[in-house]
Amino acid sequence: MKKIQVRSKNLRDDTFSFKQNKCRESSNSNNKRGGATVFLCIIMSALILSQSVLLAGAVTRSSEAEMRRCIQLQTEQILCGYDDKLLKYYGMYVIDPSMVDKSVFDECNRIFDDYDISLEPYTELSPELIGCGITDFMKPRFPTIVGYQLLKKLTSVLQTINKSDLYNVGKKEQDGKWSGYLKDFISSADKWTGVLENAENFVDIIDFTGKLNDLKDFIKDIRYVAEKSATQTIQSENSSGFTLDLFDPDSITNLLEIVSEKMNGESSAAAEYLYLNQYSVGFFDSAVQKCSFDGKKSEESNIYGIPFSEIHGSNRADIEYLLTGSEEEKSAIFYAKTYVFAARAVLNIGSFLFDTEKLNRAQGIAEVISTAIAIISVGSVCVDPQVVKYVILLTWAIAQAFMDVGKLINGEEIPLIDNSKVSANEKLDSVLSTKYRDYIGFFLLFVDPEKILERIKTIYEKECGATAYIGISMSVDSKGKTYLLRDTYDVYKI
Repeated sequence: MKKIQVRSKNLRDDTFSFKQNKCRESSNSNNKRGGATVFLCIIMSALILSQSVLLAGAVTRSSEAEMRRCIQLQTEQILCGYDDKLLKYYGMYVIDPSMVDKSVFDECNRIFDDYDISLEPYTELSPELIGCGITDFMKPRFPTIVGYQLLKKLTSVLQTINKSDLYNVGKKEQDGKWSGYLKDFISSADKWTGVLENAENFVDIIDFTGKLNDLKDFIKDIRYVAEKSATQTIQSENSSGFTLDLFDPDSITNLLEIVSEKMNGESSAAAEYLYLNQYSVGFFDSAVQKCSFDGKKSEESNIYGIPFSEIHGSNRADIEYLLTGSEEEKSAIFYAKTYVFAARAVLNIGSFLFDTEKLNRAQGIAEVISTAIAIISVGSVCVDPQVVKYVILLTWAIAQAFMDVGKLINGEEIPLIDNSKVSANEKLDSVLSTKYRDYIGFFLLFVDPEKILERIKTIYEKECGATAYIGISMSVDSKGKTYLLRDTYDVYKI
C-alpha cells in the first residue's frame, strides 16, 4: 500500500510539472504574438498617419484646384463681357461694369459652402496702354485705309484710264501680249534713255528763249534715277537682297513685300505716330454734320462708314477736342476753325500769287484804284498799282479763306490749291480736293502724342460712362484661406 501511495504522489508531481511546463510554453507563445501585434500596430499607425496626411493634402489640393477653376471661369466670363460699343467703334477692349458679378462662380462651385467674394475692376486704361492698343489695331488696317483714301482721290483719273483706247484694246487681248510688251518697254533702261535723249534734243531745237531749261533739268533727273536705280540694292529679312529698278513693276512688287515684312515687325516711333494720327482722324466725330460726295448729302461717318449719329446719338466735336484740348465744345470748334482759316489763308495767298488770271484781274483793278486816288487827291497822293495789286490779292485770299472754312464745316470738299489752271482741270482738281478732316489731321501732327492719348482716354470714358478698366481682380475668402486672381485682356499684355 505504501508503494502505491508513493507512486500516486509521484504521478501527481509529474502531472503538475507537465501542466506547469505547458503553461510556460503557452505564456511564451502569447508573449510572441503580443509583440507581433504591438509591432504591427505601430507600423499600421504610421501608415494610417501618413495616409491621412496624404489624403488631407489631396483633399486640400483638390479644393484649391476647384477654387482656381471657379475663379478662372468667373474672371473669363467678366472679361468676355467687354464694352461692346467701345470695341465695335473704336477697337478697344474695356470691362463692362454691368458684367461684374459672381453668378458663374456660384453655379460652378461644387465644394465650398461658406465663402466671401470680392470683385473689383483692375488696371485702369492708361494713355500708354491706349497707345499700344491703337498701334496693334492700326498696324494691319493702316495700308488699307491709306490705299482707300488714295484711290478715292484718284477716282477721276481711274475713270479716264478706264475710258482710254489703250486700256480698252488691252482688255480685248486675251493672250496678254500687249501687257508683256509694255512691261518689257517700261523695264528697259536703255529704251528710256533713248526716249529721254530724243526729248532733250527736241527741247534744244524748239527752245529759242531758254524757258525750257527746267524741263531739261527734269529730264536729267529722270535719267539719273534710271541709271542710279541699277545700283540700288535693298536687303530683305528673308532674302539676300534685290536690285531696285523704279521702272520695273516686279521690282516695285518686291519693294512692297519688304514694306509688308517691316510692318509685321516692331513698329517704329514714326509709324506709331502715323497710326495715332490716322486713328484720330478716322474714328472720332467732328463738328461736321453732313458730308457731300458727288452732289449727295449724307451723315458724317467714321472710316467704316458708320454714321456718328448711330454711335452716340448726336453730333460731337471730339476731333476738335483732340486738337485743342478744350472741353467746351463751342470753344474747341472755334479754335479748330481758326486753325483751318489760317491754313486756307496762307494757301490762298500762295496760290493767288502764281495765278496769272487773278494777277491780271488784280492789276486792272489796282490801276483803276490808283488812278481814282490820284484824281480825287488832285495828284497829291500817288499809290503804286503794284502795292494795290497785292493788297487786292491779300483781300481776296482772306475772303476766300472765310468761304473755304464755311464749305469745309458744311461737309464740302475744296481744292488744296485755289488756282485757275487747277480749277480748269477736273481730274487735277479732284486729286487735290481736301476736306475738313484733312486739315485737322495735319494740325494734329503738331500736337504732343501724350496729350492726344490723354484726350482719347477722356472720350473713351465719356462713351463708357465710367472709368475704363482693362482687367478684373477677384479674391475669395474661405476656411481661413484667401484665393486671389487678377487677369487682363491679352491685347494689353506686353
